[in-house]
Order: sequence, then structure tokens, then C-alpha cells
Amino acid sequence: MKSTEQITMKTIAKLALLVTIMMVLSCSDESVTTPLPQNSAAAKLKSLSAKTGNEGGKVTRPIVNALQSDDYPGAGPLGGAIYYGTMSHLGEVHGIAKTISVSPDSDGNLDIINDEVTVAANGDKLFSTGSIKLIFPSEGTIATITGGSVITGGTGRFNGATGYFIFENMTIDLVTGHESHTAHGEITY
Repeated sequence: MKSTEQITMKTIAKLALLVTIMMVLSCSDESVTTPLPQNSAAAKLKSLSAKTGNEGGKVTRPIVNALQSDDYPGAGPLGGAIYYGTMSHLGEVHGIAKTISVSPDSDGNLDIINDEVTVAANGDKLFSTGSIKLIFPSEGTIATITGGSVITGGTGRFNGATGYFIFENMTIDLVTGHESHTAHGEITY
């Protein structure tokens, strides 16, 4: 039979381990907010997303993704893409980006607006509007893309969600239509 002192010491050790784990988790990247330069694209997207407010005890957190996409002409009259990958707060995701406008700029590149629906691992949906610039290469078939998306709502826990993404490392093969990128931003839900 164990003494009360042995049981108490084990209980204290377990509690200390639990507190340490909780402290480490509370210091994760999701609890860190980095200030944005005032004139940056991220600051502009953040100001657009902030217009809907932060009511009802919602919390703002960082959000990141790593996605790939392929052309999907069936998305609508202007086409679009199907995408898949991972996104923080959503897990493994898939979705569709429906192109709603395409216009050439003065440099011969394309400004594109997409309506996006991202489906989370549990079936909740996140809605966003993407605004990108497709920059054609001077040589080869790999184009670059810049821009981001504004989060406009969703279903389930993302009902009324707001926020933004800034796309990074975005490239597309103009022959195959395969695209990949990462993104970072904020989500309030």
C-alpha cells in the first residue's frame, strides 16, 4: 500500500506537467499578433475585413494555409479552380474558387476576382472573396500570382466570420493550370 505522501507527490508532479503543457500551448503561434506596416497589402486587407466588426464574443486569431489548385472550367462562365490542402482552424480542406471577373491591366497581366468556398474537415464552410493579379512570365510557362482574400462568412463555427489572407509563393503552370501557394492572415469567429 502506498503512503499518502507518495500519492500526493505523484499528483503534484502530474499537475506540474499539465500546467507546463498548458503554458507552452498558450504561447503557440496562434496567440502571437504581429503588427502590420500601415501601407502594406496585409494592412489594406485587414481594414477591409474589419468593416464587419467583432461582435458576440468572437476571437481574432492568426490563420495560415498551404494549398494547391487545378483549373476547373465547370466553376462557371469564366471558369475557376478546385483547391485542396491544409488550413489552420479547418484542418484538411478542399474548395472551389469561381472566377467572377477578369480584366487586363496596363502591363498585360490579369486582375482576377474569385468567390471562394472552403470546406473544413468537419464540413463547416468558410466563404471568401479573392483578388489576385496573374503576372505572365517573360520566358517559360510558370507565372506568379499576388494578392489575397477577404473572409466574408461561413457556416457552422464560421457563421459571420471575418478576416483576410495574404497569398505568398503563389505560382501557376500556364500549360497544366496547376497552382500552389501558402498564405497568412487573421480570422475572427
